[in-house]
Amino acid sequence: MQRGGGCVGAIGTVFALWAVVLGSILIMGWRAGDFSMEVLVGGGTFIGTFFLCGLGVATYRERFYFDAHRRTMTHFRQVLLVTYRWQQWSIHDFEAAELYWYYRRRNNVTRWFHVIRLLPAQRSGAPPDPLELGSGEAGKEMREIAHEIADFCSLPLRTPPKDGR
Repeated sequence: MQRGGGCVGAIGTVFALWAVVLGSILIMGWRAGDFSMEVLVGGGTFIGTFFLCGLGVATYRERFYFDAHRRTMTHFRQVLLVTYRWQQWSIHDFEAAELYWYYRRRNNVTRWFHVIRLLPAQRSGAPPDPLELGSGEAGKEMREIAHEIADFCSLPLRTPPKDGR
């Protein structure tokens, strides 16, 4: 399962490319003698920071990796294709997989979303809160993924009613 990228990644890519264009204009203006060295350093620092932030947004990813041999689940977080944080849990640290419903109401239109969560067990190594592995409007696909995760982890699959009770 993966989170990140998508439309936010595309926006980050656009900002990074925009910073490259502005940086090129700044360098060409400095070489032509239109800008002094102070403008080049100051502007370059600002544009470089903007470029790195845009590239960071474009490359941010959260990944969940299930290892059947070790019976573990690992959660990776990456920026600029470098893993900066990861956590690993045993499958036994969870008591159930849950296919959870939530809704979003906007402009008198209600949309229901499926959310796949792993519920932590009462163990010392378990995460403190349920882990949200994915969400989406495609209910059939999310149910299939939830069944695969529950089967892999040998956990019961809980599906609360749609009205949230």
